[in-house]
Amino acid sequence: MTATATRPSYGPGENAEVTTVLRNRSSTPCSYNGYTVEVTFRDAAGAAFGGGSIVADTFRPVPLAAGATLTHTEPWRHIFQPAGPHTGTATWQSAGNRYEATASFQLT
Repeated sequence: MTATATRPSYGPGENAEVTTVLRNRSSTPCSYNGYTVEVTFRDAAGAAFGGGSIVADTFRPVPLAAGATLTHTEPWRHIFQPAGPHTGTATWQSAGNRYEATASFQLT
């Protein structure tokens, strides 16, 4: 899994965005029965400020080809945050498996 900020810095009035990608690294297809994604934005001190989550339920197993990806982009409207370093941490969960990655960016 990877997480990246769509840009290295965001100015006042611009939404910060973190894009997460979960990839089937296997050489064979797999399947999933739904998943959840949660993204939490934090300041340099580690305090959480905003974020979001999705739940993608399915009625039957969904195939994911070898090398295929699932992608989620989470925007953050950072109205009251001071300039400086921030992070967005994404957590994907599916069938008891948990994957986590963090992206760094600057607010200017």
